[in-house]
Amino acid sequence: MIVIQYFENKSLIFSHLVENFVASVGDIIIIKGRKADILSVNKINGDLIQVHFKFHPVIKKPSLVKDTKKKRR
Repeated sequence: MIVIQYFENKSLIFSHLVENFVASVGDIIIIKGRKADILSVNKINGDLIQVHFKFHPVIKKPSLVKDTKKKRR
């Protein structure tokens, strides 16, 4: 069993216990429903791997319809 620690900007996002780890630098992974790029993979010892990544920016689309009508009472 391998413990994988996921870091973003030197802060631990979460740890994951898996049997094998296949991802490498440059891969796109999904963490907490968001896409992220792997920046580096550090193998500390036989059963601990630290993965540094960066989330893709979230682009919010503005609403197309503005309600400028007065409300009726």
